[in-house]
Amino acid sequence: MSNLRKAWKSVFRPPQRFNVWEWAEKNLVLSEKITSYPGLYRTELTPYVKGPLEAFHSHERIVLCFGSQVAKTTTLFCIIGYIIDQDPGPTMLIYPTGDLGKRVSKRRLQNIINDSPSLARHKTTCEDDFQLMSYTLDRLTITLVGSNSPAAVSSDPIRYLIMDEVDKFSMETRTEADALSLALERTKSFWNARTIITSTPTTTDGNVWHQFLLTDQRYFHVPCPRCGKYQKLEFDNLRWPDLKTIRIRDLDEVGWYECSECNGRIEDRDKPEMVAAGKWIAEKPGERWAGFHINSLYALWKSTKFGAIAAEWLRSKNYPDKARNFRNSWLALPLDPEDEGTNVVEDEVLAASITTGYQKNTIPYHDVVLFMGIDVQEREFYYVLKAWGRKNDLLQSWLINWGMVQEFEELLRIFNLAYPIIGTSLAGSARAAAIDSRYRTSEVYEFCRKHPGFIPIKGYRQVRDSTGNVPYKEFRPDKRDMKLSRYFMINTVYYKEAVFAEINQPDDAPRIWHLPEDVDNNYLRHIASEKEIRKRDSKGQWIRQWVIKKGYGANHFLDCTVYCTAIADIHGVRFMRENPNKPGDPRESITSQNTAKISSFVQTGRYAGKSWWDR
Repeated sequence: MSNLRKAWKSVFRPPQRFNVWEWAEKNLVLSEKITSYPGLYRTELTPYVKGPLEAFHSHERIVLCFGSQVAKTTTLFCIIGYIIDQDPGPTMLIYPTGDLGKRVSKRRLQNIINDSPSLARHKTTCEDDFQLMSYTLDRLTITLVGSNSPAAVSSDPIRYLIMDEVDKFSMETRTEADALSLALERTKSFWNARTIITSTPTTTDGNVWHQFLLTDQRYFHVPCPRCGKYQKLEFDNLRWPDLKTIRIRDLDEVGWYECSECNGRIEDRDKPEMVAAGKWIAEKPGERWAGFHINSLYALWKSTKFGAIAAEWLRSKNYPDKARNFRNSWLALPLDPEDEGTNVVEDEVLAASITTGYQKNTIPYHDVVLFMGIDVQEREFYYVLKAWGRKNDLLQSWLINWGMVQEFEELLRIFNLAYPIIGTSLAGSARAAAIDSRYRTSEVYEFCRKHPGFIPIKGYRQVRDSTGNVPYKEFRPDKRDMKLSRYFMINTVYYKEAVFAEINQPDDAPRIWHLPEDVDNNYLRHIASEKEIRKRDSKGQWIRQWVIKKGYGANHFLDCTVYCTAIADIHGVRFMRENPNKPGDPRESITSQNTAKISSFVQTGRYAGKSWWDR
């Protein structure tokens, strides 16, 4: 009877349950095709991966914010292997593009399944069940898709959702949510679902950093071999010899890390023991989801020695794109655009632009023309009204009126106001207004049909015609209704540069951008709300870009000023002639002769490459 009982237990014994990393060390085989350490998987080179692999059993969502060369992808393969062999369920792997998914499948994942007997035994006998982007195994299906295919991302309910490099996922469109949001909807029908989100971070508003901030935010702490103090490894504590005594290329073997507690010198040879004794510590314990952050300083490879990382930084720091990549890929830190770049307008410059002798709603100079710029919001309109004139042989501008209203009729009233010219009995009113039509488009068009002085505009980073890049281009949105005001596409980069150039005159140059004595702080904050950064576009070309600075929530008056500058340029203010001795109607400052010159200028395309401040 005892022998029968033993035989019964040996046949009907439930399968042994492993932790994910324990299972991987017994069953996952990595061939020389995909790793420089072939054979059974071992965590001894990357002991920090045990934390994320253990969290797979206890947390619904896991976020891995990892630097480069810290075994992020191999960690995902451990989880996939465990799912196939131990706890099957419909699984989806999402990559930024379908092509990337194909490469991962062909070069890595299929090899792992074929080389690991515990995984290969789950393949069926039908060859069609093991395709490049879809695996039908004996107990589950695995689907690989690209984030650029919304239909595939949102198609089937799944239990296991694994997303790699989520910061490169497709963004939302007018008809679809972003790929990450669509994918997260797929797991709702499974009570025991698991979601793995991984990526090296890009910016503070990128997918992985946003998701990481929703977790318990675990960081890997290692003990100092000198004092025993547990600490995070951070770049600020990296040290290297004076470059006067050594070349950058020779730093690999001579860099070191300085303990944040005892200032002791930690060498590369100390790192394996430190990392083996490390532990994950949550900075927000008790949160529902688990998040893990680790940078390349913890990796034990030759390319991640302390000196090698220092050398990589020194080679990168003078090149914005390389420095950005170092911060993202090596330090696993996002780039905050608000912390980068330079201020385009300083408070001191704005203070110097305040001109004594005139106040809001008055015109300080007789020979000017007035234009208005309007930024359309959901429930209100911001407006700026400026005067332009040539004085002392310099084209100058004066801020006349600015504010916020809630109705189209209020815009019309302000547009039609007669503003007194100081020192004369004359008054001036706006010649034209540029109103943003990207928002509430139909309402704006209808208003402009009724009031031709208001001209719809739409801003773009680049405007082109047959001559190349131009500051603006004219259209008629409805050819059947010739009463409709002209519609202009304007190059916002060109006109924003024009505004900043007008404000930022050299210290020894006269002011040409004037503010009234009673200008308020709200207007000044809007004008000074941005920083300028340089980045590469999709073609690898450097472009200038402006971002809102920290603490500055709005830039509406700056946008209005850009629109106002554009409409003034469209009406040819750069061709104004100075008439200092004869006060007259401000609207006669641009003569018919100038108008003909303007028309020729536009038709011949001479705007291409010509600067606004090249007066």
